[in-house]
Amino acid sequence: MKISKVSVAVVIAVMCFVPALRTLYYTFSSNDRYSCISKMMYNLKTFGLIGNFIYELTNTCIYTAPSYAVCVFYTVYCKTFSVLFQDDQLSTSQAVQVKTKCVEIFKNFENTFSFLILVVFTFLLCSFFKIIFLFAYGIKIASYPLNYLYLIDFTSHSVLVIAMVLSADNIQERVNHINLIIEPNSAMDLSKQYLDILRNRASLSLTGWGMFTVRKPLLLSLLAWLFTYAVIILQFFYTPSN
Repeated sequence: MKISKVSVAVVIAVMCFVPALRTLYYTFSSNDRYSCISKMMYNLKTFGLIGNFIYELTNTCIYTAPSYAVCVFYTVYCKTFSVLFQDDQLSTSQAVQVKTKCVEIFKNFENTFSFLILVVFTFLLCSFFKIIFLFAYGIKIASYPLNYLYLIDFTSHSVLVIAMVLSADNIQERVNHINLIIEPNSAMDLSKQYLDILRNRASLSLTGWGMFTVRKPLLLSLLAWLFTYAVIILQFFYTPSN
């Protein structure tokens, strides 16, 4: 119950973090307000910071709230689930009981979140591409107002991706560690279901709808994609016209 309350508090805090920063930024930087509505909201002193914060949360940042919620819940769930494997002194019979129960939880968790993880990673990757493009465009066009809040968005998205990947990788490493404990004792009379699990460890992987595995190498792949995209965009904007 306590962990659930902490998870809810963390999700709310993450969802409100960027809108709060945007509110402070636009309150003290009047030149970076792009739309007529935002200018009107911030020029009406009667609304104050609270009213401006509500505007940012409900109008400009609402599209990020679901992805943030999924990311934070996914991360907290993986970290909470990994607590089951902190005791390395499990006997073989205890490890079998724990692993058998964990397999059921793993499969339900994977089936529930697999497609959501694919959608979230697609959204975050597109956000990275958009931010890189806007910064390259802002540097190229001197008259374009460079909004440094994109750096906050880029940083917050990066933190979410790293937290998700590391937490998922950690729980999968712990599950594989229990496999290594059990396999030398193959003479033990294990159930057919558990023997099938040991033969097919891929069934215990956390994936994005089966298209990629949420492990540490994914971070390197994402970094390579972003670097390649940034190089292409820079060449596009800074290639001489002749």
